Amino acid sequence: MGPGDQLFGRYRIVRWIAAGGMGTVWEAHDEALDQTVALKHVGFSGAPADAEANRRRTLREARNAAQLRREPDVVAIYDVRERDGDVWLVLEYLPSRSLAQVLEGGERIEPAVAAGVGAAVARALAAAHARGITHRDVKPGNVLIAAADGAAKLTDFGISHAEGDPALTATGLLSGTPAFMAPEVARGDDSTAAADVFSLGATLYAAVEGQPPFGHATNPRALIQRVAHDPVPPPVRAGALTPVLQQMLAPDPAQRPFAATVVRLLQDPVQGPTPSPATVPVHGVPGGGHPGGPYPAHGHGGPTAWGSGVPTPVPGPPPAQRRRYGRWILAAVAVAALVAGAGFAGARLSGTAAPAPAAAPAAAAPALPVTVGPITISGDPRLVDACRLIDPGSMRRFGDVELDSATMPQGCGLRLNSGTDRYAYLDVQFSNADTTDPDGSLQQIGDIGVRRGSRTDDEYATPECTRRVVLTDGTSLLVRVQSSAASPPPLCDVAETATVSVVTRLAGSGVPYDAQRNARFSLVRTDACSLLQTAEVVPVVGAGPGRFPGFGAWNCTWRPAGDADANVMVSLNGGDADPTGYGDAITVSGREAFQQPATGGCQVTVVHRAAPSPTERSELLQVAAFKGGGDATALCTTARNLATAAENRAGA
Repeated sequence: MGPGDQLFGRYRIVRWIAAGGMGTVWEAHDEALDQTVALKHVGFSGAPADAEANRRRTLREARNAAQLRREPDVVAIYDVRERDGDVWLVLEYLPSRSLAQVLEGGERIEPAVAAGVGAAVARALAAAHARGITHRDVKPGNVLIAAADGAAKLTDFGISHAEGDPALTATGLLSGTPAFMAPEVARGDDSTAAADVFSLGATLYAAVEGQPPFGHATNPRALIQRVAHDPVPPPVRAGALTPVLQQMLAPDPAQRPFAATVVRLLQDPVQGPTPSPATVPVHGVPGGGHPGGPYPAHGHGGPTAWGSGVPTPVPGPPPAQRRRYGRWILAAVAVAALVAGAGFAGARLSGTAAPAPAAAPAAAAPALPVTVGPITISGDPRLVDACRLIDPGSMRRFGDVELDSATMPQGCGLRLNSGTDRYAYLDVQFSNADTTDPDGSLQQIGDIGVRRGSRTDDEYATPECTRRVVLTDGTSLLVRVQSSAASPPPLCDVAETATVSVVTRLAGSGVPYDAQRNARFSLVRTDACSLLQTAEVVPVVGAGPGRFPGFGAWNCTWRPAGDADANVMVSLNGGDADPTGYGDAITVSGREAFQQPATGGCQVTVVHRAAPSPTERSELLQVAAFKGGGDATALCTTARNLATAAENRAGA
């Protein structure tokens, strides 16, 4: 392996960066997406059982890190591949030095600068903890300081643990680095989120004091005993950072602040000028490390008082009971196509213009693959092409197959037609991590999973059957089949056949991309979360709402901080050339629009751009406001006002 070699048909090796106990890192060029990446090659030697445990640990790193790839304070993972029994991780390329390199030889950094670094790492930990992931090895060596601007990022989830994962650490062995280990972990307890906070405190202690709380003893066993039983020596050079460190280094885990609280504590412990993390000495950084992502991270947090200047992390996935309007606003596109009945206008995947005769007797559905390797979103999510995951040939047993002109940007819509009263609408769409909808147990197929569910949509009384394919990184594809026909095809047979097609094609060639996929969609680069300000949604969801960006940033939901049943959602969608099925005609910001009241809520659909022709899609900006027990008329007024603000920001 050397410069010029190509891996997996797309990654061209540029140069060797580093090697260590956990693998070798190379700089490479991703020729498919024209970006620089870091390739981490992990081989597995030794006894078969040990090799398999190490392989599972590496794949766990990939899964856990992939869940955090949209967090700006975490080194992103784009893809994972296997070859000849080894694992290759495709990582963000970030020219940098680790904080450990910065601190070599007992060097120190100013408390204000350390706080900026700590706030970034605490944000990363808060995002991980919100997803049930503990890092378990926070230390200076796993904090990277970017050469360009001094921003800090957390890396190496190699021994991280997610809730529900089987334990891989052998009995009697400790996970972590002794000098930065929490005392309860040194005593043999499991590592928790509180232990991560202690380790971050020990890391910042080392940054300002020149060494960790108990030094770098040459005898690891003796060091572990000191960590487990001795009190932490008070810092002497931490200045205004001292009380924060003392809280983080509390011997009782229950007395330590949460990571999200640490962010706040590090942002405002002193008054005075705001230093930049760029003052962390990173001189002489080789062009190594890991990449900027293929698209900007989302978030709108301002710079901290200590100068980190990194957006506030987006909260973790919301509770399942608050999902109502997410389905309502996305279902509108599918339902509008369904009500068109036999007059459906679309482009045929089959390439033939004549409708097929009545479907032949159903054949046995194809089977899912026995196992599938790791599958992740490795490129720009705005370019994924769900249509390429559907095999038209396998779907023709249910009738003629037509591609919906109103396809959503993150998905693909198909109509299956075998007669006037025998049709169904199938859509396949990508979404962020979500395994709560549909209900049903998870069938694990190697490194991905499938959930099955079947129910009737309460809002539209349209029978449907659903599947959700859960990728290795937590991203999912919702496969949904609906029909209001008098004699629809067997919906769950359709859903299962489509799911087999999706999984089989993913197993064969991974997630497909098309650079022209949304080239004519003028809102393709619009971040839905940027279209409304928090103050504007407070009348519906209350103060301090959580904000949850959707796949590709094409939708965004604001939900209450508590358990109140309310939310506001903005969605950027494709729609039919004739949008009149979206409700009663109104005008929003001078554009054609429609409003659709419902029990406890209202949805407003703005035609941001009319369809260029009857066979093409329009562009829709949709805003839904829901408040349990709320008055629909008042909520329609609110939704119109929010839609006006969002449309004005979206621009022409």
